[in-house]
Amino acid sequence: MATIHEDYMKHLISLVCLSAALAVSACSSGDSLVEEANNTVDCAQICDTYSDCVTDIDVTNCTDYCEDQADASEATEDRVQACEDCLDDKSCSEAAMSCWDNCAFVPVPE
Repeated sequence: MATIHEDYMKHLISLVCLSAALAVSACSSGDSLVEEANNTVDCAQICDTYSDCVTDIDVTNCTDYCEDQADASEATEDRVQACEDCLDDKSCSEAAMSCWDNCAFVPVPE
């Protein structure tokens, strides 16, 4: 028969394990939120620039579509980041010469 002390220790160990699992879960969720925010900023910049420089598009729809694609695939997320990095501080003509053709992903939904 278990003593009160043994029961207490079992409950304490269970509580510590549960707390550790919750802490790990919270940290991984925080990373997801940071990625989501980064995707939003990158996609909005790409869509704004595309609309200003290439053809008038619905920037909100474009941004939503881009975010969905970036959230679904790490490879697409990387391509969105690379495209946005290329577009930084470039004029429309500079972007046309060095970015749009090299952007593996231009998020314009059909």
